[in-house]
Amino acid sequence: MGRVYGDDDVYELVGGEFDMELNFVIQDAQNIQHMLELLDHCPPSLQAEIWSVFIAILRKSVRNLQACTDVGLIHHVLQRLPRAETVVADLLIEMLGVLASYSVTVKELKQLFNAMKAVNGPYLILADPSENRSDS
Repeated sequence: MGRVYGDDDVYELVGGEFDMELNFVIQDAQNIQHMLELLDHCPPSLQAEIWSVFIAILRKSVRNLQACTDVGLIHHVLQRLPRAETVVADLLIEMLGVLASYSVTVKELKQLFNAMKAVNGPYLILADPSENRSDS
């Protein structure tokens, strides 16, 4: 039987019982990778709930932002964005702003700009960054 994302998984991120006020620091950056793998198997409503909590966790600690930088979360989020449901995509964009305000590499910034395309007017849509390979 497959594993469902739940409280135990949030506890793994912070290395104990999760508490938004007392225990919210990500202990092992690799656990973020595990969370991403689990999110791929969750329905959009649960993904949105998890991303909302995760964004709040990021805003509470510079150590959490550094853990995300260590695993290249901006890159992973940009890869997921084109396939995300609207409610999840809005949260991913919000999280990109939080992450980029802490640290963004030139390569990540290029990926972000490559993902944005004007289509029939002034509006920007996010394209699949893998379609715009330009590592120069």
